[in-house]
Amino acid sequence: GLWKEDSEKFCAFLTETEATVEEIPPPVSAHLSEFGRRDAVLALRGFLVFDPLWHALSRRPSVDFGLRTAATTGTGCHKTRMAVPYRGADTPALRAEFKNPDSAIAFTQLAYFHDGLTEQQVRETLSVFLRLGQGVREAVFGEWFRPLKDASAEALRGAGLTEEERNSIDEERKVDLTNAVQVRLLHRAFRLNRSFIDFFLSHCVFPKDTRQFPQSIVASAWHLVPRGARGFSGTKDGHLLQPLTVRQLLENGDVELESTDGKMLSLLQRSCEGTGVSKLQFSGSRHGPDAAAHAVLEKVGETECEALIDAGGLMAGMSNQLVAEHLSGMIEKKQQQRGGSMTSVSPIPLRGVLFFSSSTNGWMVRHFENRYVCERHQSDLEDRECFAFFDHERCRGADLKLHPRARAVMTLGLRMRKEDVMQAAMRMRQLEW
Repeated sequence: GLWKEDSEKFCAFLTETEATVEEIPPPVSAHLSEFGRRDAVLALRGFLVFDPLWHALSRRPSVDFGLRTAATTGTGCHKTRMAVPYRGADTPALRAEFKNPDSAIAFTQLAYFHDGLTEQQVRETLSVFLRLGQGVREAVFGEWFRPLKDASAEALRGAGLTEEERNSIDEERKVDLTNAVQVRLLHRAFRLNRSFIDFFLSHCVFPKDTRQFPQSIVASAWHLVPRGARGFSGTKDGHLLQPLTVRQLLENGDVELESTDGKMLSLLQRSCEGTGVSKLQFSGSRHGPDAAAHAVLEKVGETECEALIDAGGLMAGMSNQLVAEHLSGMIEKKQQQRGGSMTSVSPIPLRGVLFFSSSTNGWMVRHFENRYVCERHQSDLEDRECFAFFDHERCRGADLKLHPRARAVMTLGLRMRKEDVMQAAMRMRQLEW
C-alpha cells in the first residue's frame, strides 16, 4: 500500500490541471514504469482533468450518440463499430464520426455499456478468448464470471438465468462455440457484463476500427458565407454564433418580423395555459432503456390529446412502429371503456395512428379497425382522423394536416433551447387559432 501522503499526491496529480509528471511520488512512478502502466495513467489523467469523460457522461445514449446497428444503418452509410453522433433519438448520422479520438473511445464504451452486445459479437469475443493461453483464459473468465458467482437468486432471475444455467458455464473449459444453445445462454449471461464488453472492445473493435488522420480539413459557417449570404431560420437564438455577415434582413419594411419570437412565446403561453409541465412518474416494474418511453405513453394515456411530439427524445429505445402499436392499443382500450364510440376519446374522431417509418423512409398509417399498416398516401384516412406521433427527428420540418382543434403532449429534455421548443410546438400548425 501507499503512505497517505503519497496517495494524496497521486490523486492530486490525476485531478489538478497544473500538476506535472515530476509530482508523481517516487514509489508510484517506479511501480508504473515496472509494469508499463505510465501511459495508461497519463491517459486517465487526461480524461479526468481535461473533461472528455464529463463531456461523454453529459450526453444521452441513443439520442446524442450511439451505434450504427442493422436496424438504423441505411444504404451508403459508412460501416463502423465505433459510436457515431446521432441526429435525433435512435437516428444515427449516416456518414459523420467523432473527430476527437478521446471522445470516440469514451462514447463507444458508453454506447456498448448501454446497448449490450449481440449474439454474434459475443461469439466473436469468445472466439478470440479461446485462442489465449490456458492460464490467461482462467484469469479472464474468472473476472467475467465473478458478478454471476456472487449474484442472488433474484438477480439471476432479473438476468433471465437459473442457478442450473449459471453452474453450466462456471468454468472456461465448459465453453463450446459449436453448441448453439450454450452460445445463446452465454449471450444472456455476458451481453451487459462490463468486463466482457471491455474485452470485446480491446480485442475486436479498437484494434480494427479506431483510426486517426495526420491532418484534417476544418471549416465552419465563417468560411461558408464570405459575402452575400441569404437564408431562413425559424428563430434567431444562435445569431451571436453566426458569421458577422449574417444578419436579419427585413425587406420592404417588414418590421413586424422582428416580433416573431415574442409572438411565438405568447402563443405557447396562451395555448399551454392551465395544463402546465408534468414530471414523469416511472413505474417500479419498468427497467431498461425504454423505461422513459413507457412513462411517456402512460402520461399520454391519462391525457386527452391527438398528437405526441417527442422534442425531448424520451422515446429513445422504442421503435416508431412499436410506439404506434402501443398508442393504438391504448386508444382502442379507451374507446371500449367509454362505450366503443369513435368520438369517445376526444371530440375529434380518431381511426388510426400516423408515424414515420425508417424502413420505408416515409409516413405510415396504422388503422384501428383491422390493425392494417400502410403508407400514408395509400390510406383512406386523412391526417385529421389519426393520432400523430412526431419522433425526435420529425420535430423539425414535418408537416401533417391535423385537425384545427388537435392537442398534443410534448416531451422536454436536457439542454433544449427555446428554438427547439418552438420548432416542436409548431408541428401543431393551427396553434395560433
